[in-house]
Amino acid sequence: MVSAANAINLTAVSALIEWFLRFLPRLAIAVIISFGGLLFAKFAEEVVYNSATANNLRGGLILSRVVHAVIIVFASMMALGQIGIEMTLIYSSMNIILASCGLAFAIAMGLGSKGLVEEFLRDIFAKK
Repeated sequence: MVSAANAINLTAVSALIEWFLRFLPRLAIAVIISFGGLLFAKFAEEVVYNSATANNLRGGLILSRVVHAVIIVFASMMALGQIGIEMTLIYSSMNIILASCGLAFAIAMGLGSKGLVEEFLRDIFAKK
């Protein structure tokens, strides 16, 4: 089709066909990544929920839904990157959000376990 369009001097049509032929495999791979991400997210959600239920942990449903959402987000980001959409700003934003959550968790654990650590250290120094 490209040769036929070039033969009758339809360069815009031939360029469009060439672009489409280069884009189609990327689109197919992005669809496969998205589908695989959906399947894996559902599988991981069920595994986490069943594990939490079997071990009598509270919050298993919420944790399983968080796992599902995180896997969907990462699969979507991979699929969009495969298509050719620039994801650097989103990657930087995700790094900032994850680092902030880690810092908040560390501060919460530090403040929450202050009494426990104080008692532990008091027992150690009382024995000496």
